Amino acid sequence: MLSSTDRTDSPLAVRYIPLAYDNSDSEGSALRLVHTLFPEWKASEEPVSFVKFTDGITNTDAQLLKATVRRPGKTQHGADEEAVLLRAYGKGTDVLIDRERESKAHSLLASRGLAPPLLARFENGLLYRYIEGDVCSPEDLRRPEIWRAVAKRLGEWHACLPISAISMVSTPDRLAVGGSPTDPPSKAAHSRPSPNLWSVMQQWIHSLPDNTEEQKAMKEKLDKELVTMT
Repeated sequence: MLSSTDRTDSPLAVRYIPLAYDNSDSEGSALRLVHTLFPEWKASEEPVSFVKFTDGITNTDAQLLKATVRRPGKTQHGADEEAVLLRAYGKGTDVLIDRERESKAHSLLASRGLAPPLLARFENGLLYRYIEGDVCSPEDLRRPEIWRAVAKRLGEWHACLPISAISMVSTPDRLAVGGSPTDPPSKAAHSRPSPNLWSVMQQWIHSLPDNTEEQKAMKEKLDKELVTMT
């Protein structure tokens, strides 16, 4: 079994566990990750229990699990305070989401009290603290006390997170419109701070298959159309 290690290649780096969550062995792989994060949970009299969350927009490969241990004398509330969320990425979603940037952004938000503490990364996901709460329904969001509280919280996000902090999680833009993934930034025609709408769209285009002449032609067409749009 691989042991955990730490990565310190960034000021917002978090512990890295070189293991992966496996859909075909959901509980077994999740248990290995949690036990690596908290070795003391192995000695607990009660087994680790997992609850799967299905709310939210994701694909069928992604998983969100809550891991808890009900220690002697602990209430359910107490167990939830120590609970861990395991979020495994869906297959291929790295095309849509920069996972390195996501991890740094989560760490930054947690440092400002705007997100739960990020405990560790693993090969295809994250481990972070669980926060008790309920999912708002459309009916909930029509209630003034709810939407006002949501607006207030969003205002706190914008007030507490200065624009200068964004640079801490930015990645070099090598996909500015007009360039290619292998071009140096100087060759990109319309370079903008990254990420932006155009760089993300071009990243998606460059991720399209080009195994046939038809696919290559479509890819080139989309690339040219994107340039003309800017």
